[in-house]
Amino acid sequence: MATHYEASSRVETTFPFECACGYRGEGSAVGEGWSQSQSHGLFADPTAESRALDDAEGKAWADAISNVELAPCPSCGARDGAKWRAWIRSRFLPSLGWGVLAGVLGLIGLFLMRQEMDSWPLVAGAVSFALVTVGVFGWQVARKRTQSALIAIHPRP
Repeated sequence: MATHYEASSRVETTFPFECACGYRGEGSAVGEGWSQSQSHGLFADPTAESRALDDAEGKAWADAISNVELAPCPSCGARDGAKWRAWIRSRFLPSLGWGVLAGVLGLIGLFLMRQEMDSWPLVAGAVSFALVTVGVFGWQVARKRTQSALIAIHPRP
C-alpha cells in the first residue's frame, strides 16, 4: 500500500541585489514551493515525508532567490538579461512538453471522433500544441515578472 505525502513551504528572507548600473541593495523576497513524495510497498518509508518537506523548502528558497535576481533595479529599471534568459531557457522545455502532450491528445481525440482520412486531426493537433505551449510558457513568464516586480529592494547602508 502506498502512502502519499504532500508538502508546501513559504519563506521570507532578504538577499543582496546588485545591478550593472552600480546600484547595490537588499531585496526582501517571498518564495513558495510545493512537492510530493510516496512511500511504496508493505513497509512505510520513514523518510518519504521529510523528503517531500525538504524538496518543498528547497523550491521555496530557489523561488525567493530567483525573485530577487530577476527583480528590476529601483535605480535604472533594468533587469539582469543573462539571468532572465537562463530562467526562460529552464522553463521553455517543460512548456514544450505540455504542448506536445496537448497536441497528441488533440490529434488522437479528433481522429477518434471523425475517423476520416483528412487533415483536420493534424490541424487540431498543431493548433492545440501551439496554444498550450504559448499559454503555459506565457503564464510562467508573466507570473515571474509580476512576482519579481513586487520585490522591495532597499539600498544598503
